[in-house]
Amino acid sequence: MSRSLSNLESKLILHLEWEKLPVVTVDDAAHFLGISRDYARKVLQRLARDKWLAVIIPGKYELIPAERGEHAFPDTNPLFIGSQLVTPYYFSFATAAYFHGLTTQASQTVFIATLESKTHRRLVREKTYQIVHQSLHHFFGFREVNAYGSQIVMAEPEKTILDALHRPIYIGDI
Repeated sequence: MSRSLSNLESKLILHLEWEKLPVVTVDDAAHFLGISRDYARKVLQRLARDKWLAVIIPGKYELIPAERGEHAFPDTNPLFIGSQLVTPYYFSFATAAYFHGLTTQASQTVFIATLESKTHRRLVREKTYQIVHQSLHHFFGFREVNAYGSQIVMAEPEKTILDALHRPIYIGDI
């Protein structure tokens, strides 16, 4: 299947490629293209169907760069995907422990700390993400890092240990 584009679609894809924007929302597309949100949603859905974009969550899409060719594939980095699920966030618990070499066992679940009001699970692209509510006074000790080619926010090693002691269930219990 070839990946062809309409004029409107090519304008958006070229903009995303040129500006090195890996993610686009319905609002972003509507604003940039000067069209309604409903029409922007349809444009993004067509681009996803034609494999120029991949759905992360409803209304949020990942760009599949043209450099990936005719057999386009989305980013498989679960930390990149996780970084798009909530704001503000940082990766912690078992995910950060593995990243920092504090454990040799990678968790099947990706753990994300956030100020979002409730703890919940989310399944995205067959990967489980545990969104863990942290109160404001526990929301510190993280920095931006490069994780497998993506800039994401990760707990510092010391904060990973503090989070694990505070909520051991999210690191496999201690």
